[in-house]
Amino acid sequence: MRGGKNCPAERSASKPVSRFRKSLKSKERLSIDPRFSGTSGSFCHSLFKEEYGWLSDRRSAEIEKIENDLKSHKAPGKKRQALLKKLSLTKAQQRKEAELDQKHSPQASKGFFRSKAEDKKQNLLTKFEELKSKNKLDDWLRKKRKRNVLKDQGVL
Repeated sequence: MRGGKNCPAERSASKPVSRFRKSLKSKERLSIDPRFSGTSGSFCHSLFKEEYGWLSDRRSAEIEKIENDLKSHKAPGKKRQALLKKLSLTKAQQRKEAELDQKHSPQASKGFFRSKAEDKKQNLLTKFEELKSKNKLDDWLRKKRKRNVLKDQGVL
């Protein structure tokens, strides 16, 4: 674009380039973390658990050691505070690991969904058991039969 009507449409090539020009930068290769790269394959939790199972053992041993150290350092101080912080962090890691194990377990992937008919059967069975224990099953059945007879008469 031109700056005004008397300015040239293009810059003059004879004008010298300034010393502080912006040179073209060569493209730098970005480092890619293989843990999150799709080219390195998919994550298999069971294989990871098998290969790195020793970490959970070490973490539980570390928790025991910290708890023993806390018993010996009963006086409040910086060392006790540091031990408490480390203990809470390692327990949090252990909880997170347990949640992941539960999430990736074969039972969690299947899921269990009961149909409405099975739900009704289960509810009816529990109701029968409850009425039987209270000795009210006969009365309930008698009332149920009466209701069904009245429904049938209404339809006819």
